Amino acid sequence: MTNNVNSNPIVLDTFDADITFTRPITIRKIVLQSAADGDVFSLKEGQADTGQEVVHIEQVAGLQAELDFGDAGFIFTKGLYFDASAINSGLSTNDKVFIYLR
Repeated sequence: MTNNVNSNPIVLDTFDADITFTRPITIRKIVLQSAADGDVFSLKEGQADTGQEVVHIEQVAGLQAELDFGDAGFIFTKGLYFDASAINSGLSTNDKVFIYLR
């Protein structure tokens, strides 16, 4: 498969490429479905060179990990950056991340 950033939810299942959203984006919920304990998914607000990590989710005990911002959602005012190599660990084939937009 390949990442689908033009859907709601955004679906990430290929973790070898960076993804950048250059406009503000509001996220309602993030769901991490990972096969291995200790896998980490994180997002930065802003661009690659200036972004600050805002979201950090770690897979625990084979359960689905989830971060729910509620109906109002969380606004990434400076855009959003997924750094495949620097801030994400262990994600690979058969792992999925669903990013639900408001």
